[in-house]
Amino acid sequence: MILFFGTNDQLLPGSREVAKQSAALGNRAELYTAPGVGHGFFNDATSAKNGAPGWHDVVLYRTDLFLESLGYLSGKPTVKPNPALSLTRDPL
Repeated sequence: MILFFGTNDQLLPGSREVAKQSAALGNRAELYTAPGVGHGFFNDATSAKNGAPGWHDVVLYRTDLFLESLGYLSGKPTVKPNPALSLTRDPL
């Protein structure tokens, strides 16, 4: 599973626990956070959702890498994320 949350999202603590438990059971679990944004920060590709445009492409790029690593996609991502925005992988 791959999860994305803004650090201001109230659902982050519970979702972090779900990811930890899933990983403890032997499942692949990755949780990424985006600093200073809230719930649904990446859902709108066309506007400055939560004060920062560009998160949609950043999340799509990371999702492409995840799916490619599992064999669901082939080739490198073609989306070009904003280099000024970065996700942090939670250590779980």
